[in-house]
Amino acid sequence: MSKAEQSFSALARRCQAGDDAAAFMRWLASRTEHWLLVLDNADDPSLEISRWFPAGARGNIIVTTRNRGLSVATAQSASIDQMDSEEATTLLLKAAGDDKESSRERAEPVVQLLGCIPLAIVHAGAAIRNQLYTYEEYCELFTHRRRDLLSYRNIQVTDYEYSIYATWEVSVGAISRIAKGGAGVSRADSDNAANALDLLNVFGFWYDNNISEEIMRMIWELVPRAEDDPWWISGIIRLLREDRSPDWDPLPFRKSLEILSNYSLINGADRQFSLHPLVQSCIPTSGRLGL
Repeated sequence: MSKAEQSFSALARRCQAGDDAAAFMRWLASRTEHWLLVLDNADDPSLEISRWFPAGARGNIIVTTRNRGLSVATAQSASIDQMDSEEATTLLLKAAGDDKESSRERAEPVVQLLGCIPLAIVHAGAAIRNQLYTYEEYCELFTHRRRDLLSYRNIQVTDYEYSIYATWEVSVGAISRIAKGGAGVSRADSDNAANALDLLNVFGFWYDNNISEEIMRMIWELVPRAEDDPWWISGIIRLLREDRSPDWDPLPFRKSLEILSNYSLINGADRQFSLHPLVQSCIPTSGRLGL
């Protein structure tokens, strides 16, 4: 039973509509009053999201997701921009239970380190509020103990299902399952997913901004096209290593980037891409992701 089916079945029992997901869908569709249904964290690309839209014209449905591909299944979509530094600093101070204006300057380096991601900031604030670290100690220890720091939980943050790193690992794990193939996964989809993981590993060691398609084309041109490959050829990502055609074809590269973008692991426009600092920082600590 999928998580969506479990949730809808639980709602059916709570509303005394029955015991399964279909019963809740029928119950909601039959309501005469207006209703709002929120489908939160619908990140799985294999999820048929429209299957969970009840019939009727008296309701509204909000879907939150990091999978941009789901926007085609909705009437309208909107991207939520990242908080700016001032907003993020205010959130950190609130999460830390710190109402001193003088603390704002101390908190700003933590916010910059965490890239203004709300969940990461709440986790940091919880640790600081419980006197595990000062603002300065958090910054100093972050590069050495980032998993521990971002996984800190207490009663104030238990509504979040995953820590920051667990969230990224869920995304990478989903891509990895596609890369390994199996029932319902085409060879092309499997190859594209494997290439996406390969690219993500490489991006983890590059500067996190302005990664261009042109850079990948230049690397491709440098890869020898001889049958007897030099010893270092195995270190080149498969996407560039296995393409021995005489002309550069950007399509496989773009398909791989589309996968990473759908999971919000990268951002980009106009053939320029970037990684969030937290995404990049987790890649080296995880080895070769999903491989």
